[in-house]
Amino acid sequence: MSLTKRAITGGVVLPTGAAVESGEVIFQLAGAPPAGTGSMATCGVVNMAIDEDGEISGYIVTPGTYHITVNTGDGFSFSFSASVTEASPADPLTLQAILAAT
Repeated sequence: MSLTKRAITGGVVLPTGAAVESGEVIFQLAGAPPAGTGSMATCGVVNMAIDEDGEISGYIVTPGTYHITVNTGDGFSFSFSASVTEASPADPLTLQAILAAT
C-alpha cells in the first residue's frame, strides 16, 4: 500500500455553523497506523492546534479512516469518523470537506 501525506488547512466550523476560534483538532487513525507511516503519524494520532485565526494547518497520512475530534477553547467537543484517501475529498483538503464527505 502506498501512503501519501496530505496537507489539511482552513478554518474550523462546527456543523451548527459556529466558527471555532481556539482549541485543537485531533485525528486518530482507526486501528493501527499503516506500515511505513514512520514519523508521519505518532501512534496513529495527529494533533493540530486551532490558531488565533480559527484555522488548522498540518498533515495526515492517507489512505486512512480517522476518528476526528474538535475540542474548542470553551470546552465543547464534537467528534465524527471519516475516511480520507489520496484524492478524496478533493484538494484543498479541509475539515469541512472531510465532514461533508461522511
